[in-house]
Amino acid sequence: MLDQWIVSRLHALTADMTKRMDEYDITGASRALEFFVIDDLSLWYIRRSRNRFQNPRSKKELNEAVSTLRCVLFQTALLAAPFVPFLAEAVFERVGGKGSVHVQDWPLDSSAKGGLAQGKPFINKKLEQQMQEIRSIASKGLSLRAKAGLRVRQPLASVTVKEQLGKPLLELLKDELNVKEVVVSAKAKEDVELDTKITPRLKEEGLVRELLRHIQDMRKDAGYKPGQQAVMRYTGQASLISLIQKNEDTIQKMGGLKELLQGDRPKQVFDVEKEIMVEGRKLWLGIRKT
Repeated sequence: MLDQWIVSRLHALTADMTKRMDEYDITGASRALEFFVIDDLSLWYIRRSRNRFQNPRSKKELNEAVSTLRCVLFQTALLAAPFVPFLAEAVFERVGGKGSVHVQDWPLDSSAKGGLAQGKPFINKKLEQQMQEIRSIASKGLSLRAKAGLRVRQPLASVTVKEQLGKPLLELLKDELNVKEVVVSAKAKEDVELDTKITPRLKEEGLVRELLRHIQDMRKDAGYKPGQQAVMRYTGQASLISLIQKNEDTIQKMGGLKELLQGDRPKQVFDVEKEIMVEGRKLWLGIRKT
């Protein structure tokens, strides 16, 4: 669903920019491109596809996400060439473009004869409208979270909405708001109703996500590549040790860890060491490559 949507948005952008450029509306064309790259591609498509890149369910899922992103970046580089020539050249080379981006033909939208889509109607206005509705609902839900002082990493039980937009789109909403369930009810008093009650189990999941964030930061600081396995040692207060041991499988899988070792700091050299505070409790972490 995300792949179909970003391809539709790309072809709609191409048609819009072509029309504006033909009318010498350079400012309008550049602003349309900027909105697409920042709002559609970066803040929604890539962010909502993060799990497909970092923890894909299958090799096929990863290949589909990578292939779609490469194609989108390729055509975006062509559209950006007149406006940011050096950046467009760099992106073009990174996605496998041959020669220079500045000797390529201007891309044609899907409705144009001979376009990259070869006349296939890749622009799906209905899907674009539905995705906009989901993003609007998500924005309201995030505002409710902020008002209640609840970070996005803290899972919640449910959100209730009036709109029935199909399971794939509602799954996106579920992930964006970090809720266990999306309930569709025409009887909802508001367009978006967020269940802000945090059970002990939800609280525990939130703490695990907070820990995983620190692990990902440590992997980044250590310069590890995606998929590169590591060993982590930890020590701290008994309640935190119990939390880690209870959720060991999840932490290993999501943190890219081959082993989780508990105990005092050994006389070993770690790539990164870090002492963090979790709910006012100290936890020491050390990470090294396998």
